[in-house]
Amino acid sequence: MPPGCLIPGRVLSDAGKSFKDQQNGSHTIGDDGSTPWQMIGWAAFLLPHMEATQAYKMIDFTRGTYLPINVYQGSEGSGDEVNANASVSAPPVFRCPSASSPTGDLKEPTGGFTVKDYAAGGTANVLMKESDPTNVDSWWRGTFPDRYFRNFDEWGTQHNRVNGLFHRASGYNFSEITDGTSNTLAFLESHAYRPEITDEIVNPFLWVNHAGEGLIMTDGNHLDNDMYFINHNTGGPWNACRIPWSTHPGGVNVVLADGSTHFIPQSIAHHIYREMISRNDGKPPAEF
Repeated sequence: MPPGCLIPGRVLSDAGKSFKDQQNGSHTIGDDGSTPWQMIGWAAFLLPHMEATQAYKMIDFTRGTYLPINVYQGSEGSGDEVNANASVSAPPVFRCPSASSPTGDLKEPTGGFTVKDYAAGGTANVLMKESDPTNVDSWWRGTFPDRYFRNFDEWGTQHNRVNGLFHRASGYNFSEITDGTSNTLAFLESHAYRPEITDEIVNPFLWVNHAGEGLIMTDGNHLDNDMYFINHNTGGPWNACRIPWSTHPGGVNVVLADGSTHFIPQSIAHHIYREMISRNDGKPPAEF
């Protein structure tokens, strides 16, 4: 499987870091905070397999990506200009025909698509940190998919993770989908433009930052904000970056790891949805 996102090599080397340093769970690499901004997302790595080699060859994978439009937690015209043209070259297949199109100041540049309407299954969050087990407010669910969390969180605490297929520096093979490929979500609709929630874009084509664009989380950071869910939002564009979303009545289209496509209703039980995102929780979900 491709990675959910990667810190470009030049960003790492400029910070005096190696590839393994992006696997440490840290929020940023380097003192200047240059990452996780400009990470390259999973869509870039799929291009050669989608008859989009021309778009793929435009990307300099050693350099940071570029943000050509107003995206939450970013600004228009930011990033590495080397990848500016690549950032507006999303093939049409990444857009849902039913999705709303950005208008006004958010209207896409002529000649290419800048956003995508699909996201990868990131994490079915588990409790991550209990600094005070008697205080519920200290319990975190903050295993963000845009940070590496296979073994350690950013505080250096080891945990038994319940992971989806895609996160920073991921690259699982099929044998690691122990819940079964027919039980594990690979991709879900996550429309980039959601005028019902925000006037900002939440799913650019290539760019990934710590808002986790293009990577799905099933739960929020804390127990009192744990309903990242289909067509549901509890906190504006920050939360909207990480949830499935569509304009289809009643749910979203998804792709399972076995390649099959399905429609999942918004009424799905939250625990089943969480189990479907996970590749290894040992709980194959009930029929949905």
